[in-house]
Amino acid sequence: MSLTYEEAVRLFRQGDFTAILTRSTRAISALRGLEPRLRVIVAHALALAGELDDARQLAKLDQYERSTPLIRSKAESVLALVLWREADMDGALHHFHAAVRLAHESTAADQIAWAH
Repeated sequence: MSLTYEEAVRLFRQGDFTAILTRSTRAISALRGLEPRLRVIVAHALALAGELDDARQLAKLDQYERSTPLIRSKAESVLALVLWREADMDGALHHFHAAVRLAHESTAADQIAWAH
């Protein structure tokens, strides 16, 4: 069964990151093909589960200007989390600041809160 965006949001809000990862494919090449709004949720779940390399690869796909500010903010948050878990505090801080700036640009209240 494939994971829909709506299901991923519900599972993420419940804190069921394992279910997100179980219901999505584990092949990084397939994950790259997900729609951006779903891909950043899976990337976030990967980071929280300690799959830092896969999380970084996915988040980097949506960190650039072709993505919306909301998606970019989420990608920056994932990259910050990955770097924080790798004890790169300077790098993490840089990405956290970018996530906050982009969240405010997106005007999405929940992402503004997450980024902060």
